[in-house]
Amino acid sequence: MAKGSGSVVTQETIDKRRADLIAWLVASRRGWTENFRDPNRYPELFSAKGSWFDGNGREPENEKDFNVRQKALIESPRGPFWMSSDGIGENIESLKQIGINITRDVFVPDLLEEAEELEKKAPR
Repeated sequence: MAKGSGSVVTQETIDKRRADLIAWLVASRRGWTENFRDPNRYPELFSAKGSWFDGNGREPENEKDFNVRQKALIESPRGPFWMSSDGIGENIESLKQIGINITRDVFVPDLLEEAEELEKKAPR
């Protein structure tokens, strides 16, 4: 099974909103890193009456399980979402098995490289 997680955006979004995408990557990577420290913590916090989570139909126990299962797919030595060249190749091959034919050019790892640079400069 291919490892790695990503997001899908249009080329237009990459071209016109690159800074927003990088800021989102930084924030999302921080959020996942924090979430993986204790996969049980946030579902309990967010399930409180009146929170944005309240009433969305998802149960805290499901979210805890999801957090644990997602960790192996999202985490990498370079942080959430990072895919090595080999990982990109594995994802391409996995997608071919279900009839989706893509090439390496749909992966944009330089966005993550820019996010990593911003993370180094940004206070925690």
